[in-house]
Amino acid sequence: MEFVCDVAALPSDQNLHKLHHYEKLFPALEMLSAGEKVPLSPAEAAKRCALSESYFYQLFRDFSGVPFSIYELRFRLNRAEEDLGTGKYTIKEIAQKWHFADASHFSRTFKKHFGIYPSEYNRKTIREPGPCMIN
Repeated sequence: MEFVCDVAALPSDQNLHKLHHYEKLFPALEMLSAGEKVPLSPAEAAKRCALSESYFYQLFRDFSGVPFSIYELRFRLNRAEEDLGTGKYTIKEIAQKWHFADASHFSRTFKKHFGIYPSEYNRKTIREPGPCMIN
C-alpha cells in the first residue's frame, strides 16, 4: 500500500509528532486498500479511525493534500484502470465492481481523470503492445 506524505522536510520533533497523528489514519487506508467497503465515505472512514469527522477531514487533508473523498475516488479509478487493462471485464462490469452509478457515469468520471474514455483506453492497451509485451 502506498501512502504519500512529505514529513522528511520537517524538523525531527515535528516528524515524530506528525507521524503519530498520521498513524491514526491507517485503519481507513487499510480498509480502503483491502476493498472492505467501496465506496468508503469520509464518515465511515472517520468512524473506523475512531476520530471525529472534522478532525479526520483536517488530518487526512494534511496527510495527503486532498480531501478523503477525492483520494477515495482516485483510488477506485486507479483500480478500475487496472481491471480495464486486463481485458477481462466489460466497462459495465468494472463500473459495477467499483460502485459507480452506471457505465455512463464511470465513463465520464474516467475521462475526467485519465483524459480518455474507458473504451478508448481498452482498445489502446489491447492493440498497442508496450515495450515489454511480445508481438
